[in-house]
Amino acid sequence: MSNPGADSIAFFHSRYNIDSAAMSSLLSIALSRGGDFAELFFEHRTNSAIQWEDQCVKSASRNVAQGVGIRVVRGDAIGYAYTESLDMEAMRRAAGTASRIGASEERPAPVDATPHLSGGSFYSIGEPLTGEPAARKVALLERADRAARAFDPSIARLDASIGDELKYVMVARSDGKVVGDIQPLIRFNVSALSQQGESRQIARTGGGGRLGIEYFDRVTPEELGRDAARQAVLQQGAMEAPAGTLPVVLAAGDSGVLLHEAVGHGLEADFNRKGTSNYSGRIGQPVASPLVTVIDDGTILDSRGSINVDDEGNPSTRNTLIENGMLRGYLHDEVSARHFGVAPSGSGRRQTFKDYIMPRMTNTFMLPGKALPRTLSAASTMASTPSPTPAAR
Repeated sequence: MSNPGADSIAFFHSRYNIDSAAMSSLLSIALSRGGDFAELFFEHRTNSAIQWEDQCVKSASRNVAQGVGIRVVRGDAIGYAYTESLDMEAMRRAAGTASRIGASEERPAPVDATPHLSGGSFYSIGEPLTGEPAARKVALLERADRAARAFDPSIARLDASIGDELKYVMVARSDGKVVGDIQPLIRFNVSALSQQGESRQIARTGGGGRLGIEYFDRVTPEELGRDAARQAVLQQGAMEAPAGTLPVVLAAGDSGVLLHEAVGHGLEADFNRKGTSNYSGRIGQPVASPLVTVIDDGTILDSRGSINVDDEGNPSTRNTLIENGMLRGYLHDEVSARHFGVAPSGSGRRQTFKDYIMPRMTNTFMLPGKALPRTLSAASTMASTPSPTPAAR
């Protein structure tokens, strides 16, 4: 993929005849009743999924969704409308609906919607998985199944799934910026069941990222199948955990879910703007151990949470949220950044074109400390070591 921004803009132009003149016209309609800012968010998304159970395909699906979301911002108020049709008349009606948040009679100056192209990309996609035939995806699931069953005779069942997505996005803003991106995404999940007598143990693993079919050259289905089987068999010999309050050592990987849920969401600026987060009003104050530094980084190559631009058209960045225990900042979209008087952090996200922006995480993680894992384990009476899968995003 040479330049995903240019390729996405060209995609919407060639397929739907959406050019600079069309975008300028829609933005002018959106601001026709006043407003501080307006934007158009175009999306074309293709995704598919195959579920594997009991050594056969259980279900398969493929979906295509497209449309444009139009937002007008006036102070803290937002007017939002969307249409699934990319016909010019339907988009004009949506722009007119979103404009009703304004209350001015003044006609806005024409908007010069000029493409803004950046040369880099944080995804090294070769062949999109969405373009692969279903038979090739099923073959990947079969390979994981065979590897898991060959690992140990106690493996009685292997369930797996493969999902992929290819999303074209284009953002046109009333400040004249137009950016695009093409965002691939794949996920491969495996669940193995080990049965020894009446004891049944299940373990799960998986992987993925912003890659195409070449992901399976890096991490093979056999590796994932064997890892799920290994964990399931290992659990057969596990002891019951004692009751009570005990120290626990968590390895890197699945424990990232705890960081994501318990800390990350509280650092999203919309909650702090409303004063509903534990971290509201605490920038510059200690909020964790001096050993803790938390980063949100949307620029990690091929990682699941990485983006070239966010859904407001701002470039992805690396943000230090907590540094040596001190709260340094929040994750911002345009609205919260204006409220707090800071720059947007490249964190604006929509669920789809039907939804308006919220500041949300990309790849969120804690930096490593200086203590060795064996030192931590020795200091604890119990250690939990989840599988080394990518941290939650």
